[in-house]
Amino acid sequence: MLATAAAALLLAACGDDSSSTTTTLSREAYIARADAICATVDRAIRAIPTPRTTNQLVASADKTLAITEPAVLRLRALDPPADFAADAHTMVDGIAEQVVLIRRLREAAVANDVRQIEAIGSSGKRASAQLGADATKAGFKHCGIGRTS
Repeated sequence: MLATAAAALLLAACGDDSSSTTTTLSREAYIARADAICATVDRAIRAIPTPRTTNQLVASADKTLAITEPAVLRLRALDPPADFAADAHTMVDGIAEQVVLIRRLREAAVANDVRQIEAIGSSGKRASAQLGADATKAGFKHCGIGRTS
């Protein structure tokens, strides 16, 4: 259960890329840049071994946070068009929520609190499902859409 809850939450987070802009982008350009950020992070997160112990979970969370926290900043730096801003902000806010959950997951792992890890994993799955639905509806292919394969 520990590995399943942790893996689901860690994979729900999103991408990393060095591109950002302060110029308002078209909807298509925004999605393309955001998805490039998320696809890069998705690959990096998949390279992190699935944790089997709370000590491994701490290490996985640290690695995941090192990847996802800068990605959220890069996503926030992208300037969506006004008619797409609500969808873009919903997606980025959802990813930021996943980052908060990963921090909480790490804290629970440090405390060796398996019950809390499982509860956070369940919360993360629900939040991830909502994020995935919102991101898919908005047209994203990678951002907010946790992959399991």
